[in-house]
Amino acid sequence: MERLRRVASLWGWLPAFRAVAETQHLPTASAQLQVSASALSRTIRLLESDLGMPLFERQGRRIVLNEAGERLLVAVRDAMRRVHDGMSLMESTTLHGPVQLASANLITDTVLARTLQLLRADHPQLIPHVREAKDDALCGALLQGQLDVGFTTAPLSDPNLSRVFVGEIPGSVYARPEHPATLPGAAEKGLHEHAFVLWGLRADGSTSDGWPSAVPRAVGAVVHQPHMAISMAIQTASLVVLPDTVAKASVEAGALVPITSDVVQPVPVYAHHRHSLLPYGRAETVVELARSAVARGL
Repeated sequence: MERLRRVASLWGWLPAFRAVAETQHLPTASAQLQVSASALSRTIRLLESDLGMPLFERQGRRIVLNEAGERLLVAVRDAMRRVHDGMSLMESTTLHGPVQLASANLITDTVLARTLQLLRADHPQLIPHVREAKDDALCGALLQGQLDVGFTTAPLSDPNLSRVFVGEIPGSVYARPEHPATLPGAAEKGLHEHAFVLWGLRADGSTSDGWPSAVPRAVGAVVHQPHMAISMAIQTASLVVLPDTVAKASVEAGALVPITSDVVQPVPVYAHHRHSLLPYGRAETVVELARSAVARGL
């Protein structure tokens, strides 16, 4: 009972603490909770006084979580999530309602599209909400509960997230049929003399298309959207590296042809979600369906 009384004494302050901890900005947190910034500030002081330690570092007008605050935030997130999951189990024994998903690029889009087909067939009451999110934004969205699963081609390393290897997506170099690189023996001589359209450029200069960063290639253009890369490859006679499933429609239409090359590597796909608190939850269900989709060859 002593533990229960101890937790109960500060339980009411924890939602305010979480809002301030995740935003680290009192006006933003007060807008989320629809309470005044002064009331939030007073709640944080009461919580710190009860715990006997500071949870934030005050830097002028800014407040930044300290080490103790970061540990408490992890615990509060897990506790609130466990309560929410328990409420969901009370409502129904089947998975239902929204599931928040994010995809980082074209390759993960391909995996997610097939996953959604399987999800629709197996769990029709589970409604996917899908958005695009870059790698650097995924961690925060997952930890804050804004996302259930995030798919990437580069593994995230946050210790508070579970990372699951979903599988590998094969790709090839593609060009329009009359491109010189499509002539017999051209690929064996090397593709470095031909210009590529690059997409999926990361902050470190690498790409997510499967071309090794250690292997040089001539850059003819850099675009954000892979569909624009396909268009430019067709219109400007550039080479482009694509997942084979994405290039399939253009190949069937006769607009692109694959070029045999040992350079392109299969691209790994990872799924990230918060650590499991209950078995067979919505995040785990989506991840298993994604693994099944890749295993079946999409």
